Amino acid sequence: MKSKRFMLIISVICLVFLILNVDKPKATGSGLLLQDIVQEAKGDIQECGVKTNFITYEDDKKQIHDILKKLKIDKYNYTNVRENKKIYGVEFNSGNIKGYIQSTNYEKYNVITIDFIKETSNYDLDDMEIEISEAIDNRGTSYFKYIKAKIYEDNLKDVNRKIKALLKREDAENINSIKIDNGYSTIAYSKKFNPITIGGKLIDLNYALCNYYSGNYIIIGTPEILTSY
Repeated sequence: MKSKRFMLIISVICLVFLILNVDKPKATGSGLLLQDIVQEAKGDIQECGVKTNFITYEDDKKQIHDILKKLKIDKYNYTNVRENKKIYGVEFNSGNIKGYIQSTNYEKYNVITIDFIKETSNYDLDDMEIEISEAIDNRGTSYFKYIKAKIYEDNLKDVNRKIKALLKREDAENINSIKIDNGYSTIAYSKKFNPITIGGKLIDLNYALCNYYSGNYIIIGTPEILTSY
């Protein structure tokens, strides 16, 4: 009896996931994989970011300010307000939190985009996603997330090799790595995030190993990196 009840609960959860098509936090799988990658690179987390969007037919300005209020962003934290016939957006910076919320007007609806960045030394992606999801009443259509960590290994080629080996041990597929000007960029299908299709192949993970004047860094994005690197 308990087994049937358990299966019913699981079925309902899966159905809701498919209907919403939202990448909800999966700390036991996806979250741990990202942390394992940072650990494999011997990195210290510097920053976490979450980006999402949703369609609305309501007053976009009011919604933006309501969302900012729920995220505990006050007006004196606004760093820039942009407004024209097509766009209304607010950039903000509050302590270790920064980002923007922007509404883009289309003929019959608006698309609200939220970019939420937190300077932190911890893995805070799951908490950040939950906070944003609650602030927008669970209307996010998809969630793009990333971690930026500083690494202290000079040989980025060797770090890349170790991370690819880790992904293979985790049964990841479609692993493809290319050399970029200041390091390496790698994509893979880890089967732990909502995927996209690139070149006819499923991809749900993208990481970049980069060398800057300030040091070496790894940036990990799911399903891809949307921040510049």
